[in-house]
Amino acid sequence: MKMMKVVNEYSQYLIGIKGVRESSEASYRMKLLKFLRTIENGELRNENDKRKDDVSTMDMPKVTQEDVARYMAGLVGKVGINTRRMTVTVLRDFYKWYSGKYGGGNPARNLVPIREYIKHPDVLRLEEVEKIILAAGKDAFFQVRNAAIVCVLADTGIRVSELCELRIKDISQEDEQFIMTVPATKGNRSRMLPFCFMKEGSIVAEYFSFYYAMVRYKMGWMPDDYLFQRDMYYWRKVEGGWVEGAARNYLPGPLSRRTVLDIVKKLGREAGVERKVSPHSFRHFYATYLAVTGTDPIKIQQRLGHSSLDRTMIYVHYADIVKSDSAKNNPLSKIGAGWKGAVETLKMAKRFKG
Repeated sequence: MKMMKVVNEYSQYLIGIKGVRESSEASYRMKLLKFLRTIENGELRNENDKRKDDVSTMDMPKVTQEDVARYMAGLVGKVGINTRRMTVTVLRDFYKWYSGKYGGGNPARNLVPIREYIKHPDVLRLEEVEKIILAAGKDAFFQVRNAAIVCVLADTGIRVSELCELRIKDISQEDEQFIMTVPATKGNRSRMLPFCFMKEGSIVAEYFSFYYAMVRYKMGWMPDDYLFQRDMYYWRKVEGGWVEGAARNYLPGPLSRRTVLDIVKKLGREAGVERKVSPHSFRHFYATYLAVTGTDPIKIQQRLGHSSLDRTMIYVHYADIVKSDSAKNNPLSKIGAGWKGAVETLKMAKRFKG
């Protein structure tokens, strides 16, 4: 039996029976193929190995419990714990389906699920988010679009997959704010979020409201059009207004998650933010800000679209540390240095930086 025939049947099962999203199905498929190729070839390749095998000609390998154990042991030190956790989930699910459909034993039956590794997020500061937005500029359409992307991510905490699926019709203006209907991507859960409060001088109001007015009314995008599209037009600012030019090699459709990641990382570098910046950084920022300002955990869970309150409580615990715990009560804070004041020492340390 050919490997790809079995993998394609499993993909149909994931989407058609289990109702798995296409992006999740692609992740399952990638990890399963990597495992099957490794068993067939007898080698676990490095993540940077770009060699491609013709899997269309490969037969479905016979797999034992020892093969599964060796493979999982080989991943240790090569990939992160969350990748290994996902691999266990895929192999357990695949071989449960495979043994039920084609018979035989289940070589993954003894695999024990790995607990998800959750760490406190590295949270952006408010001034860092402001710098990232301003780094986009506003003299060309794509610059305003990029700033609007960061504004939406930071002011709603939505996932990058949800951002890419937003359409014009998902945004409505009510009184002094916008209302967003977040598409049902992860877990098939849709939700409504208020954002972009139209306060005088608000940076999010300035960038997003301008972007929305431009695409909706000046450029005439329709309700079913994606809110953030590929570079369809090249609008640039000139004296007396904006002029339009067509982008080269345009392919219609929404921005990809990879493109949004590249945009955000580039803005982070240009803003001089030293920590790692990704679209998910703004989700951490949003959730932590809500927790620090005393928003009810249930409300935070609803806004983030979490299926479990446990994940939301990470931000609540972090906020409790920020608000209530203080290093001034630590034991060594009672001991005087006797040679320099704290302010002078900090100034000296800043001179040494770099």
